[in-house]
Amino acid sequence: MPPVYRYELELDRELTVHSAAGRRIFMHLTRGSLTVNGTRMDGKDQKHIDIDRSLVLQTVRHADFVHIDLPEDTGEKQG
Repeated sequence: MPPVYRYELELDRELTVHSAAGRRIFMHLTRGSLTVNGTRMDGKDQKHIDIDRSLVLQTVRHADFVHIDLPEDTGEKQG
């Protein structure tokens, strides 16, 4: 089972998320607003992010979100 992380960040906070290259992060923002490496997300947004560097998360408004650290999507189906 992949690691699941839940965060609650206040306004004007910054968090750097490190993951190994070749990983994929799934993010679900349950409320608030933040930017992920400069791209804005608002409440209820979801995003898959292929990792090639650290993610820098900055809150625009108080934000609650979940992120799941997944293996790279190789397109292979598992039996």
